[in-house]
Amino acid sequence: MRPTFATSRLGLREINAEDGPELQAYQQLPSNWQLQAVDECEYADGARIERDLAFRGSGETRRLHTFVARDKAHGHLIGEVGISRTFPRTAAIFFSVTPDKWGMGYASELARFALSFGIEQLHVHRVTASVAVENPASCRVLEKAGMVREGTSRECIEARGRWWTEHQYAMIASDRRA
Repeated sequence: MRPTFATSRLGLREINAEDGPELQAYQQLPSNWQLQAVDECEYADGARIERDLAFRGSGETRRLHTFVARDKAHGHLIGEVGISRTFPRTAAIFFSVTPDKWGMGYASELARFALSFGIEQLHVHRVTASVAVENPASCRVLEKAGMVREGTSRECIEARGRWWTEHQYAMIASDRRA
């Protein structure tokens, strides 16, 4: 059985292929991906999730942890959150929330969970995140979670036919303990 986690309002469990259709229902909405430097992705058939699961690795060197988040009260999908090792003691976080739940603090809850999981469970020293400059709401989420904007990478990602500029955020393990 895969581990489960909880925040004050959310239950989290590792993603599996059966989550594909439900994730696809909100991932395909333009409001969800228009402010992200990503290409539209296909979840519905479960193939992308299966590739992610194959990529993740195992044991102490596991590269990827992705969780679906549901509200504890009703079991409704809120979004997903993950952390991906970039080097043995560093990682990057990502999160998304269904558009109907934007502005309710769920993204902040997911970001705090990912930071805590990375530092306390995976024992990484440094956690990073990248956010398109067109996405000030996600920048606020990361800042509220305690991450520091370290700079901006100009035209660093090519997606959907254009180059995107992203703000770079980081948290060091000692920042979290402080």
